[in-house]
Amino acid sequence: MIKPVTFNGWFVLYSWILSCVWTKDLLLFLAYRGGWAWPGWLVNAVVLALGLFGAGLFRKTLRLDFGGCRFMGLVLVAFIPILMVGLWRIPFPDRNVDTTCYHLFLQDFRFGEHAMHCGQSGDMSHLFPFPLADRVFSPFRHWLGYRAGTLPNILLLFVIGSQIGDLLRRFIADRHGRLSLPGAALFVLLVVSSEFMLLNIGTYMVDLLPLPFLLEMTRLAIFGERGRYVAWTMAFLAGMAVTLKFGSLIFAIPLVAAWGWLWRPRAGWREILPTLLLLLLLPAVYMAYNYEWTRNPVIPIFNRFFQSPFYPAEHYKDLRWGPQGGWQALLWPVYILFDARRLSDLGCAYMGRLSLIAPVCLSFLVWRFKRPAPDGTPTLSILVGVSLVSIVAWAFSTGYIRYALFAELLVGLTVLCLALVLREGRGWARFAGYALIGLLCMQVAASYRLLTQGINWSWYEKTSAIDYDPRANWTLVGRDRQTAVAPDLVARVDAWILFGYGAGYARLIKPEVPILNVRSARLTPFLHRQYRDRLNNLSGRHLFTLYASPSGGLEEIIEQLNRYGFKLVNANLCQPTFLRKGEMFYLLEIAPQQESRLDVSTLTDSGRQAEHEFKGPPGTVFRLECFVGCHPRMWNWTVNDFQAVIRVVEDGQSRELWRGTLKKYDGLVRVEKEVAFTSAGSKRIVVGYEGLPGQPPPDHWLLQALQRSTLSP
Repeated sequence: MIKPVTFNGWFVLYSWILSCVWTKDLLLFLAYRGGWAWPGWLVNAVVLALGLFGAGLFRKTLRLDFGGCRFMGLVLVAFIPILMVGLWRIPFPDRNVDTTCYHLFLQDFRFGEHAMHCGQSGDMSHLFPFPLADRVFSPFRHWLGYRAGTLPNILLLFVIGSQIGDLLRRFIADRHGRLSLPGAALFVLLVVSSEFMLLNIGTYMVDLLPLPFLLEMTRLAIFGERGRYVAWTMAFLAGMAVTLKFGSLIFAIPLVAAWGWLWRPRAGWREILPTLLLLLLLPAVYMAYNYEWTRNPVIPIFNRFFQSPFYPAEHYKDLRWGPQGGWQALLWPVYILFDARRLSDLGCAYMGRLSLIAPVCLSFLVWRFKRPAPDGTPTLSILVGVSLVSIVAWAFSTGYIRYALFAELLVGLTVLCLALVLREGRGWARFAGYALIGLLCMQVAASYRLLTQGINWSWYEKTSAIDYDPRANWTLVGRDRQTAVAPDLVARVDAWILFGYGAGYARLIKPEVPILNVRSARLTPFLHRQYRDRLNNLSGRHLFTLYASPSGGLEEIIEQLNRYGFKLVNANLCQPTFLRKGEMFYLLEIAPQQESRLDVSTLTDSGRQAEHEFKGPPGTVFRLECFVGCHPRMWNWTVNDFQAVIRVVEDGQSRELWRGTLKKYDGLVRVEKEVAFTSAGSKRIVVGYEGLPGQPPPDHWLLQALQRSTLSP
C-alpha cells in the first residue's frame, strides 16, 4: 500500500492547473503530428475530463494541507502591501520589450510552422525552449483582458507565501521551538518581498511560475520520506520546473542530489528508469517539436553541439550580464552590490538579498564550530548548503538576476531559520540571530523603497509623473479584450512584417496571418534565405507592420522602413484599448523596395572580416549602404572600442572606402558611399575590424556588418 504524501493544498491546486495546460499542449501536439483538426471545445472538454480523472486517481495518494484558516488569514493580512502594489499596477499595461517581442507570441496554444515563426519574433529572435509558462497566461488574458491578464503572478506570490509558511512551521515544529502565528506570517512577507520578486507583478514575465515546484522539492529534500512514490514525485516536480523555465535546471539538480543523498535507499534500474522517464516526459513534447523544426531540442542552448541552422553554432550566453572569470563568480553575491549594472538590464541598485549569504555562512560556520554535535536534524545544514550551491551555480551559469529568484527565496528562508536557531542561544549567538533578522528587514524596506522609484520590468512611471492617471486607465480594465482598430484595416492585413519594439501587438490585432521578422533574418544565412523566400511568396498581398515607438514620428518611421528595404504605402494612427490611455501607434501598410536587397554577413570568431560579392558591367556607379557596429546583445564588457574598415576589392586591387572608431554603445553606424567600377566581373565589398593599440580585438559575435546593402545603378 502506498503511503500518502502530504502536500501544500494551494500548490496542489496550482500544479493541477499546470498539468491541465500541459495536457492541452500534448493533445494539440498529437493533433498537429497526426494532421487532425480538432475543434477547440472538444480539446477543452477532453482536457477537463482527463484533469478530473487524474484528480480522482491521485486522491488517495495525496494528503492536502492548506495551512489552517487562522494562519492563512494572517498570511493574507501580511500580503496587504503586495496586494496594494498589484492594484496600483493593474491599470497600466505591460509594455516590456520581452512581452511585446516574445511572450505574447507564445501564449496561444498552437503548433506548426506559424507557431515557429511566432517564436522568432523578438530582437534576439531565438526560440526559447519551452512555451508552457507562457500558455498559463493565455486564458487569463482572454477572460480578463490585457491588463488584468497578469493576475497569475499575484496569485503565485500567495501560493509561494503559503509554501514558505509551511516550511517555517515544519522547521519550528521539528526543533520544538516556538513562534507565534503573527510572527510566522510576518516572516512569510519578509521572505517573499525582494524587489525582483515583486517586479513581476503586473507583467507577463514567467520567472515566478517554476518557483512553487522548486519549493516543494526543497520541502521533500529537507523533510522527505523514503520510497518509490516520493522519487516519482521528485521527478515530476523537477520535470515541471524545468519545463516552465529551462534555467531551473541549475536549482533542481542540487535539490535532487540533496534528497537522494539523505533519503533515497539503494535503488535498482526498476526504480531509476521510471523516474528518469517521468522526468523527461513533461518537456518531451516541446523538445520533439523543437527538434523537428530546428534540429535542436533546446534551441538556442547547446547549439554548438546540435548545429541548428536557425542559430549560430555557439552555446547561447548573453555577454552583457554575469561575472567574468571564476573569482568574480565566487564573489558574485558581494560584487553585485558595487556594480549592479552587470546584474540586469534595469541598471538599478541592488538591495542585496543574495548578498546576505555571506553573513549567513559566517554565522553558520561559527555556530557549528562551537556546537559540533548534531542537533538531530539536517534541516539547517541542507538549507545553508543548497542555498550556497544554488548561488554559485547561478553565478557560473548566467549571473542574471531574473534567473536567481529561487535563490533569493532560499536565502531569505535560510536567514530566518538560522536566526530562529541562534536566538535560542546566549551571548553572541542571540545577538547574531537578531542581527540577521534586522539585516533582512532592512533589505525588504530598501526593496519597497526602490519600487517607488519607477524601477520595474513593465516600464511604468513613478506615481509622481505628470501623465500618471490611474483613474483614466482603470476605465480600460476589462475592456482591453478589444483592439479598437478599425475592422476594415484589420481585414486588409494579409501578413505581418515585424521589426522593433511593439511587434507582439500584432498577435492582439490579427494573430492568424503569416508573420515575418526582418531582424530574425540577420542571425544566420539559413534564416536569411527563408525570409527572402517567404517574402517573395507574399508578393501581391497586403503587408502591414506596427510602429509603437513613444517618440516616433513619420520621419523616423520612414527611415526605419528604408533601412530594412521597405517603403511606406499607407499610414493609419490607432489607439487600441490594450495600450495606456492616450497612447497610440501606427498601423502601416508597406511594400518591399524592388531595388533593395537584405544581405547578411556576420563576423564570428573564425575570421576578422565579412565579404559581399556582386557583379556589374564596367563603368557602373553603385550606391553602397552598410550598417557597421556592435549587436546590442553581444556587447563585450572587456572591449570598449575598435576600428572598423570598409574596403572595395576589384581585380585584386583593394582601396579603402571608410574607416571609423566604434564604441560598443554606438550600436549600428550607417555608412553610405558611391563606388565606381571600371572592369567587368566580380567585385567584393569587405568589412573588417582592426584592433586599436593596446586593445584586444572584439570577442565572439561582437561585430555585425553589412546589415543591409542597397546596391543600385
